[in-house]
Amino acid sequence: MIIVYSLKHSVNDEILYSLRSLALNLKCEFKVVIYANYKVEGLKNIEFRQVAEHGDTQQKQGLIYQDIIKSKIKDFYFMNDDIYLLKPIDFIQLYYRSSCVTKFQNSWVGKLNATLHYLSSNNKPFIDYETHTPYLINSEKLSSLKEVLSGEHLLATRFYNEFNYDIKRHCKMDKLSVFSERKINISNAIWLNNDDAGLSSVMPILKDKFPNKCLFEC
Repeated sequence: MIIVYSLKHSVNDEILYSLRSLALNLKCEFKVVIYANYKVEGLKNIEFRQVAEHGDTQQKQGLIYQDIIKSKIKDFYFMNDDIYLLKPIDFIQLYYRSSCVTKFQNSWVGKLNATLHYLSSNNKPFIDYETHTPYLINSEKLSSLKEVLSGEHLLATRFYNEFNYDIKRHCKMDKLSVFSERKINISNAIWLNNDDAGLSSVMPILKDKFPNKCLFEC
């Protein structure tokens, strides 16, 4: 089960290329559920669920987690709509980051800091797991993390510091993030992701690598 969420209209079909990349390169059976606050046209073989309109991103995600728990989905991967799988893999590896990004001041960083502070204050490991790659989550374990469900704490960092999983250190060959317009080399990357500022650099690559429709398209 792969849960994909999209909290704003997908720009230039990001969600389409994300699905094409999974269909082509993830060499195991999987089902896709999409949570979105808009109607996604032209897709099939996918379960769609509505996202609440109120709250910040983490609060909306918290409501998604609560819905997943109520649906009795046991184990699932949770990912954004702007993450693309570039190479064939048999399973999805989990990663952690070597250092925390705390120099920026926004609500996301504030919640990362709150999550890390909670963990350290409770004598738990406090490693940053926010790699923007798919996260493997068990809904029963997730149900015990009330601060994640309310949107106060970040999912991956709280979850993986609480529970033991096979996780490797993230390196540049694992994932390439593009947050500005620039030349990029994807030859070594397994995963690729972008924000709006990096979209113009990423889109030609996506169109070249994933030109054909997949099983999730009408």
